[in-house]
Formats: sequence, structure tokens, C-alpha cells
Amino acid sequence: MPPIERKKVTKRHEQHPAEALAAPGPAEPAAAPAAPEQPPVAPAPRPASAPVRAAGEEVPPAAEPKVPSSFRLPRTLLDRLDAGAVKIPAILGRRVSKNQLVENALDEYLSRYGL
Repeated sequence: MPPIERKKVTKRHEQHPAEALAAPGPAEPAAAPAAPEQPPVAPAPRPASAPVRAAGEEVPPAAEPKVPSSFRLPRTLLDRLDAGAVKIPAILGRRVSKNQLVENALDEYLSRYGL
């Protein structure tokens, strides 16, 4: 069984070897005019919220993350709640949103296990 010849895969910025042999090389490009010297850039000032700390200074612990007062449920969970959103309000005798259903379920779970 003869070996299979594979073509060399070139990247976009590379020129294919066959094209490199066929096409004459570009002439030496003219030297670009030298850019004027720019003065060194000073480092940006640090914001007031990020003070400079000494090497031996302790870093205060990070603040507790903020807990959102409201949340959005994932679409898959909302789709699964559709059946309950029809039955439960009929049992309760009032309109209940899907978010309220989940909040009520969480409250019941937390109270049941004393959390």
C-alpha cells in the first residue's frame, strides 16, 4: 500500500510554497520614514479606590457580595412551571406569578428545614 501524500496546510499569513516559487519576489521596499521620537509616557494615576499598599501591610478581607433583591428564573424552569402556574392559582383563588411560586416554594423549604 503506497503512502498517502498530504498537502501542506498553510496559514492565512503564509504564502503557499508553490505560489512562492511561481511569483517573483517583491522588490526591496523603500525604507519608511523614521517616526519622530515620542517622549516616554508617564504611568496612569491610580484611582482613589485602589490605594498603594506597603509590602508588609495586611490586605483587608473582601466585602460580602451583594445579594440581589430580585432574580430572573431560567427559561427551562419557567417552562416547567407553566403547568403549576395554571393549577396553583386556581387552588389559591388568586393570580400568582411564576416567580412568586418559586419564592413561596423556597420559603416553605427553608422553614421546613429550619434554615
